[in-house]
Amino acid sequence: MLDIASPPASRLRQPRWLDTRLLAGVGLVLLSIVLGARVIAAATDSDLVWQVRAELAAGAPLDEQDVRAVEVRLTGAAAGSYLDATAAKPVGWVLTRPIGPNELLPRNALAPPDVAATHWRIVTVPVARFHYPGDLAKGQQVDVYLSVDSGPLGTAAGGGAAAPELVLHQATVARVDGSTTGLGSGGSGIGVELAVPVDDAAALVRAAQAGAIDLVRVPSPWTEPR
Repeated sequence: MLDIASPPASRLRQPRWLDTRLLAGVGLVLLSIVLGARVIAAATDSDLVWQVRAELAAGAPLDEQDVRAVEVRLTGAAAGSYLDATAAKPVGWVLTRPIGPNELLPRNALAPPDVAATHWRIVTVPVARFHYPGDLAKGQQVDVYLSVDSGPLGTAAGGGAAAPELVLHQATVARVDGSTTGLGSGGSGIGVELAVPVDDAAALVRAAQAGAIDLVRVPSPWTEPR
């Protein structure tokens, strides 16, 4: 009987944990995890800034209802250009330029209350019914006209109607008093607070005492044609 020699048994080789291909694969996996985490973090990173609710003209003082906090992504130089909404609302600050509806509130468009107090004054003028836009609101701008009764029936000395006089151009509406007050015999009207430069305050006060005031709205860049 022939003896057939069996081949020598081969031993299983232990895995080489230091194999360069294995290390390279592990490194790629770790790198992809780190990069993915950074991409997700960057995508979810946002800044909390103030946004105005409606159109506001230069000279309008801000109150609680004028701004709201919104989350946006700001990059580069824009990151420090807008007012941080994690701080208190800029109530009492005054706009130095017009701001459009839903626009973010830039730092350079605001004057703090102490600075604004040296440049602006709030003057209240009585306006009779039908002598102002029916939808007049804070932040809009108006031209202020004065009509003076020069004769017994509201006529000029020469017999014609008294011509209205432009007292102030582009005054900013700071507040509209919605309560109805009596103005003249049987009339009704409102009080409108106007934010004006310091040098124009005296002229506006004199006009309010001299005769009837008319407010004519000044269209803004955001005004829709009617």
